[in-house]
Amino acid sequence: MDFAVFERASFLNCKLDRAEFRQATILQSKFTGKLDDVVFGRDYTDKPSRLQGVDFSKATINYSIFPNTQVSDVTAPENPKIHVISRYKDFISDLDRAIQANPDLGDVALAGIFTSEYTANSNFGIVNEDDFRELLKPKGMERLALMLTDPRWGN
Repeated sequence: MDFAVFERASFLNCKLDRAEFRQATILQSKFTGKLDDVVFGRDYTDKPSRLQGVDFSKATINYSIFPNTQVSDVTAPENPKIHVISRYKDFISDLDRAIQANPDLGDVALAGIFTSEYTANSNFGIVNEDDFRELLKPKGMERLALMLTDPRWGN
């Protein structure tokens, strides 16, 4: 949905799978349901997407990213396994460095999955712990859990 503007929209019981909101503006809106592999913004566009006053509290979010998106006053999902992350690009890089330094954490390089395209200008992210289960070993999941409680990454 390129260049779309949604104001006071309700995406109720939605099932968004591989949707993209490129250069979209979403204001004072609500998402309930499941968002799977949804992209809010893209790095190759001139104008960032914008989310302001968006409520995801009743949504489940998996594998979704927010590159080149200006975000303010967003309500995170209530699920305790889903976390709002500030400095998302740095968060992914830090976790990737830990994995590269210690093979007990995981054997998949995150840099190959979370490419610069997906983390460009990503100062915001919503991370679902379950998204990392296939990428990290148990000790890696422990490292992720510690990072998610670190106030440096909170939003």
